[in-house]
Parts: sequence; structure tokens; C-alpha cells
Amino acid sequence: MTLTGQLLIKHDICAQHYPALGAVKALLADSNYCVSDLEVAIRGPNAEPPTRGPEFLHVATPDILHCVRELGFHALSLALSLIHISEP
Repeated sequence: MTLTGQLLIKHDICAQHYPALGAVKALLADSNYCVSDLEVAIRGPNAEPPTRGPEFLHVATPDILHCVRELGFHALSLALSLIHISEP
């Protein structure tokens, strides 16, 4: 099992060509089950305007979730709750 720290992913980094992304995926692939703490709010279709300024606003659209799974994560912690996103 791999437990990582804060996952602050605000856009689909899997769609980018970051040189080290393959190494991160390989590292996580060595684990049977990967869990992280998602540090962004997922903006849904009925989201209200933000109440924070941009320097502290961490919001993403739902499309980042496929990237989180592609990176190798199986579950996410959200506000001290655990969300299961795939079979190990």
C-alpha cells in the first residue's frame, strides 16, 4: 500500500508532456493500492462563485479524476472521508 501526501492537482497533468510523469506512474504502479488526500474541490455544474481569493482557491473540474486514476491512485481522502475510485 502506498499513502501519499497532498494531491494538489488543478488541471489534467496527464494530458501534458511532463518528463518525470512516467517515473511517477511507474513508482505508484509498484503498489497494490495507492491512496492520497485530494486537496482540491471538484467544481460541479451547480457550483456557486468562490468565496476565497485566487491565491488560496484550489478548484478543479471533474475531468482531473481520470488523470488521478491514470497516475495509479485507487482511493482519495476528501475532507477526512475516503472515496474508493477503482478496484485494486
